[in-house]
Amino acid sequence: MSLTLAITPGGDLLVTGCANVKTGTNHDPEANVHSKIVRIPISQLGDTFFGGGSGATAKPVVEDVLMDFTGKLNGGTTTVEVSYSESDWMFSTSWRAVGLTRCKLS
Repeated sequence: MSLTLAITPGGDLLVTGCANVKTGTNHDPEANVHSKIVRIPISQLGDTFFGGGSGATAKPVVEDVLMDFTGKLNGGTTTVEVSYSESDWMFSTSWRAVGLTRCKLS
């Protein structure tokens, strides 16, 4: 089980990992591993590290970006967000699948 963190062009944090321990630890190459990608806007956090200056960190709002219970992404490991052609795109990789999964965000 692993989680990967990435910063979006807008300064948000993307967290990618396996949403289900049972499928995430299954070593059967034919099994589908469920994946989850969430976004955490770091501008909302109140710690001085994030520029808020209050000295305390607020409980962040966590936005579900992708919930893959079908196993199509199959063990998502890394997600990045890129802007091109006047749209925002999300690209995800997997430790079990070949290639990338691409989603248009806007």
